[in-house]
Amino acid sequence: MKTIVYQSYRTHNVPDWISRCIQIVPRWAEKQGFEYRFFDDGFFDRVPAWFKQRVNHLVLPMSDLARLLVGQDLLNEGFERVIWVDADVLIFDIDQFRIDIPGTCAFCKEWWLGPNAKKKLQLYSRVNNAVSVFTRGSSVLDFYIESAQAFVRHKCSQIGHADIGTQFLSRLHALAHFPLLTNVGMISPWLLNDMAEGPGELTQRYMQHTNQPMFAANLCGSMVRGDVNAQNVERVVQQLLASHGAILNRYLVKTN
Repeated sequence: MKTIVYQSYRTHNVPDWISRCIQIVPRWAEKQGFEYRFFDDGFFDRVPAWFKQRVNHLVLPMSDLARLLVGQDLLNEGFERVIWVDADVLIFDIDQFRIDIPGTCAFCKEWWLGPNAKKKLQLYSRVNNAVSVFTRGSSVLDFYIESAQAFVRHKCSQIGHADIGTQFLSRLHALAHFPLLTNVGMISPWLLNDMAEGPGELTQRYMQHTNQPMFAANLCGSMVRGDVNAQNVERVVQQLLASHGAILNRYLVKTN
């Protein structure tokens, strides 16, 4: 199947750890026999002006729509399958990371570790688009594009960062039961800090709960704030690459 992997990120003031994440993806794509294409900020030119205005030019919802529209363009260009990978996704085991899900689309299974209303850390089951897959003729792609724009056009309140990303997909998944990738971890800030300092109890809890081997991870770049967090991300990136993910996968529950 003629496949292209595509990404986008700004080309100025790029954090070192983001650069490392991006540099790995074309290597992985080549190893899989896929083509690769990178888009700079011109990526957002594909988003309609009314949509940009309606979301107050928030990067995340604009990116959520742009990746769909550009993916549609690439399929129309002649590719049979498109794979989007967020710039803050680190593939730390290029030999083991695979996109082997059948069907016309796939998103990522997300286990989010974060505080609940009582400020206790809890794991939440969600769906995200950090890695998204569509094949030619996918009715899901067309529906996602149309319904996301309709949602933004008609929502009375302010559009949030995740309104047409994680929140939107999680609600749709409850009805549509999309195929999901389970080998892409979700490293929330709380989990990231635990990994940087240990890893410790939170990392063990996360992996034993998911109980799926991870070969890539979403490092939540939009939530990295300040020098301390940036240093922790750098440390975790180094640990994941050096261990090929063993700092996570060693906590998997062994079954007979």
